[in-house]
Amino acid sequence: MADEADQAQFIEARDLALALRQRHTTLIATGRCYSCDEDVPEGRKFCDRDCLDDFERLEAARKRGGRDVD
Repeated sequence: MADEADQAQFIEARDLALALRQRHTTLIATGRCYSCDEDVPEGRKFCDRDCLDDFERLEAARKRGGRDVD
């Protein structure tokens, strides 16, 4: 059971790393999450998929006319 959980966690981390590399290539990695402002490992722009999704949702709202979505 632990092996399956470890494998699922690895796959999730791998998928997140791929998504972060492919999205927002113009953002500069600053050591802080662009969504929640927490410290992130060197080279990363977001701390997790939730922050990435939140950032994208807010960016989409801004592009639609400056309305932020809560």
